Amino acid sequence: MTELLLDLGNSAVKWAVPGPAGWRTGRLAYPGSAEATAEALSGAWPMPQPPLRIRMASVCTPAWQRRLARRLAAEWPGAAQLQLESGAAAAGVHSGYREPGQLGADRWAALIGARALAPEGACILDAGTAIAVDGIDAEGRHLGGAIFPGPRLLGNALAHGTAALPPLEPGATETVPADSTARGIAGGVAVGVGGAARALAERVLAACPAGARRLVTGGAAPLLLDALGPGWEHRPHLVLEGLLAWGAGHDDGDDGAGSRHG
Repeated sequence: MTELLLDLGNSAVKWAVPGPAGWRTGRLAYPGSAEATAEALSGAWPMPQPPLRIRMASVCTPAWQRRLARRLAAEWPGAAQLQLESGAAAAGVHSGYREPGQLGADRWAALIGARALAPEGACILDAGTAIAVDGIDAEGRHLGGAIFPGPRLLGNALAHGTAALPPLEPGATETVPADSTARGIAGGVAVGVGGAARALAERVLAACPAGARRLVTGGAAPLLLDALGPGWEHRPHLVLEGLLAWGAGHDDGDDGAGSRHG
């Protein structure tokens, strides 16, 4: 069955089409409305036949998600839509949150992906708009986590919270000590985010089983690999891998949290 996997993040949509010969993947910056996003996804669809099923993890607002679901149904009328929602348990993972619904669907999917990939336990660092660090043990228990602003958010906070500092410039040289305000901001954000990510990961790793795998994902992951140190494995599609693992259990009657559209 041809499936489309969607990771609907804060800044962009990452998609994948799994197949026996490998995955076809892509990234789409939001073109604006939910309707425009659905049309762009349809235009980027790499197969001659429409998908038969769409699985998604979304951190978008419910109203935006409903509009997207309606438009996807119009683009691909025969495709079943399944949206992963955080719950107490799914695909062998048990939430460590007191209120499981508070955990972001992307983090929930990453935990499911880590469980399938690393049954011995794992520390997951998802570096996107925000940086989230989570742990999971060998029994599939979520050990909790932490959240920190990502590079763009941290740079924007300086601009919004001061009268004279400019926004973080994309691609600005990271020099410390710096010879300009722009480079000083870029260096401060890079060193600050890298140090915070490493410190949070060390705290979460201390709660993980010995030998737990270290998995890093998200759009900002390449910027943090040096700061994190050795032993980290870059899994750029971990959220999508989690959707696929959840899908396998869901097809077999797993009672993991999810909702159906269309």
